[in-house]
Amino acid sequence: MNATLTMNAANVRELIPISEQNGKQAVSARDLHAFLESKREFATWIKDRIKKYGLIENLDYVSFDEIVKREIGATNLTQYALSLDCAKELAMVEGNAKGKQARQYFIAKEKELSELKALQAHIIPNSFSEALRLASRLQEQIELQERELKASAPKIEYFDSVLQSNSTYTMTQVAKELGMAAHKLGALLQQKGVMFYQSGQWLFYAKYQDKGYGKPRTHHYTKSDGSTGTNTITVFTEAGRQFIHSLIAG
Repeated sequence: MNATLTMNAANVRELIPISEQNGKQAVSARDLHAFLESKREFATWIKDRIKKYGLIENLDYVSFDEIVKREIGATNLTQYALSLDCAKELAMVEGNAKGKQARQYFIAKEKELSELKALQAHIIPNSFSEALRLASRLQEQIELQERELKASAPKIEYFDSVLQSNSTYTMTQVAKELGMAAHKLGALLQQKGVMFYQSGQWLFYAKYQDKGYGKPRTHHYTKSDGSTGTNTITVFTEAGRQFIHSLIAG
């Protein structure tokens, strides 16, 4: 394999910052909104997208408050960290050239990360000069990821602690097993009278509350202003996972 050609093909110019750690990637909704050049106010745009496309908090996106300092005083902003799949969907439904460009960019960045992992795991340089170029490329990627991680620590910390579990399953994990998106699974469960969505969390209807199908999980994280924030989601037990499989798959 020609290491130099592979790395050059994967060197995608950054259009929209993407935070990445341990295989998880996130995109700021504000960055995406700005790139798409939407004429709608950000708050209106993101709330409309969440409602119209059934985006699920803590699965498709995470929201958190951030205090932004101004020349005089400070402003409290609600930030939205989108999963990469969610960011691609919002780019696609924008229906303009910028949306198409953003979606293609996200796909290219996924490929770049995949190729970088392949480089790290399999490529053996054929010469000293190739080894130097490979080392330089990997160092650039490491430094970029470290900068993005530092800027996005609250949401990455949240993804790590909430989405990784051996004893319980998130909506996203169960949905993937069934070959569908998390928001589609949530909609099906609501249609079948199993769960409903309220205040950013999926909850069981009374009929199913005492069957041991799920339980709440609360995550605590530190906001940029030093205060502590919390997010709560419902995770499924093994019994709940099996129940959903039998309900959906028949």
